Amino acid sequence: MVSMPTPLNIRDLLDKHVTLQLESVDGLYLNGYVPDLQHGAGLVRFLCAHRGQPIASPALLGHITGKFVAEVKAFAQRHNVPLFRFELKESKDQRAP
Repeated sequence: MVSMPTPLNIRDLLDKHVTLQLESVDGLYLNGYVPDLQHGAGLVRFLCAHRGQPIASPALLGHITGKFVAEVKAFAQRHNVPLFRFELKESKDQRAP
């Protein structure tokens, strides 16, 4: 008899897999790594099963990113938080106020 694994909740899934690293007092950088999104089948499963899309198009990732960026900008504007665009390899610590 084959036993099915017990489904994990978000807390169990992220336990010991998610860490935050403080880069400076003035800024917090969040880097995420999701192993299932590192291969095609996992990405298709994410876009179709999790996001409910009928076709796993790479364009969907652009929509997700665009929505996230718009929400960050809206939050910053609502709370009067300045946003800075950095050049490639520009030191964030040197430029930050």
